[in-house]
Amino acid sequence: MTRRPFLLAAAAFLSASAVDAATLDDIARDGRIDIGVRQDARPFSFIDEDGKAAGYSVDLCDRVARAIAEQIGSDGLETEFHLVTAEDRLEKVENGEVDLVCGATTNTLQRQERVGFSLLTFITGADMMMRADANIAGLGDLAGKPVGVREGTTTERGFKAALARAGIDAEVTAFDSHNEGLGALVTGEIEAYVADRVLLIGLRENSPSASELKLSGNFFSYEPYALPLRRDDPEFKLAVDRALAGLYRSGAIGEIFSKWFPGARPSDLLQALFVLQGLPEE
Repeated sequence: MTRRPFLLAAAAFLSASAVDAATLDDIARDGRIDIGVRQDARPFSFIDEDGKAAGYSVDLCDRVARAIAEQIGSDGLETEFHLVTAEDRLEKVENGEVDLVCGATTNTLQRQERVGFSLLTFITGADMMMRADANIAGLGDLAGKPVGVREGTTTERGFKAALARAGIDAEVTAFDSHNEGLGALVTGEIEAYVADRVLLIGLRENSPSASELKLSGNFFSYEPYALPLRRDDPEFKLAVDRALAGLYRSGAIGEIFSKWFPGARPSDLLQALFVLQGLPEE
């Protein structure tokens, strides 16, 4: 249940910015920051074996929470995690159930009509995973074949649009979770599963059938990730952005990247993101 009440109809004429710009005040008053976390977005956010929120984005949010605690002078600021899904994550930001979402959320102009976003945190794109013996190299090989995608994501919309532009009549099934999609791929229910490449790598690496799966190696979309937060609250956005920029400038982002992508190195594009988003303090 949200601790931030909805506006009454009688007060609808009030400035939204005047009413909504209170996240830091609420956090200071309650001694708690509420963070939304996806369960099926490994390695960005998931629930580990101990039932705790974990992942690249969760670590970023942990750094943000620490920075906010220092800013408001609260040594005992509590971080409370709430499960969100691809379908309801933005709604829970809008209605005040969570202050920030730590997952794998693409920053789009359409989504900015509903929520605000932090500085960018990652860049990836949609790829396609199939069984190792599949004769599929690109979109053109999907004609007439059953293909899966995660429901409620930018990948779902972008993939369907790409098929329509190319005139490819594939049988697209939208799944409620990435794990369901992976299961359908392994059992042969679908011929390919489409998602952000980094998510597909995480799914494959944590699957008992990893050796039987492969990625196409082709990007089908551009997915710039950021942390969703409330619109019209510049003070809170500045606090979040300040924490992220400091993380990028200090180079500490490299430790977090290496933790969740062991043995990998950031792409040239991702390295450029860290440099460009590491805004100077003065």
